[in-house]
Amino acid sequence: MGFISYNVYSKDLCWCQQSKWDQSKSVGSFQFVESSNHSLCDTHMKKPPADPDVADAAPTDSVLTVYDEEHIITYLRMLDADAEGADWREVARLVLHIDPECEHDRARRAFDTHLVRAKWMTEHGYRHLLRGGASNPNL
Repeated sequence: MGFISYNVYSKDLCWCQQSKWDQSKSVGSFQFVESSNHSLCDTHMKKPPADPDVADAAPTDSVLTVYDEEHIITYLRMLDADAEGADWREVARLVLHIDPECEHDRARRAFDTHLVRAKWMTEHGYRHLLRGGASNPNL
C-alpha cells in the first residue's frame, strides 16, 4: 500500500512506502499521513492544487495522466463522499463545482467519471505515482 505524506513543516506532498508516521488517516485505499520527518518520503510529486477546476469527464487512460496528478485531492474528496453515501448532486456542487440543477447531464457525467477514476487510482493509479508519476517516461 502506498502512503500520501504531507510534511507539516514544508507543506510538501510526497508518496512514501515507510511505516513510521506521526499521524495518519485512511481514505479509501490511500493513507494520508502528516509527517514531521521529511526523510520518510522517497518520491516527491508536485503539490496538487487544493481545489482545481475539473473537466467534463475524467481521463480514461490506462496510465496516470498529469490531470490525475493535479486532481489527487479531488479524487480523495470523491472517495470520502462515496464512502459516506453522499448524494451525487451535492458532491457535484461542492467538489466538482458544477451545479446539477443548471447542468444536470454535465454534472452527472463529471461525477460518474471522476468517481470511477478515483476508484481506479486506489487500485492501479497509485502504482504509477510510486514510480514517479505521469512525468516518468518509463511508465
